[in-house]
Amino acid sequence: MTAQFCGTKKSLVHGTVFSKIIFGNMASIGIILLPLMLFHATQILIISVVATKKAAKNSNL
Repeated sequence: MTAQFCGTKKSLVHGTVFSKIIFGNMASIGIILLPLMLFHATQILIISVVATKKAAKNSNL
């Protein structure tokens, strides 16, 4: 449960900084980072829905 919620707290900024180190000044860095950015946004969206449902369930207890 903890890993599920803490996983969305990572920063996308760290990935972009590391990509500059790994890939240098490649022109196609945006295409390489696109799946990472989409995954990050999707993960935050899904976990926010899960958190809302869990909060509603816990408030009924």
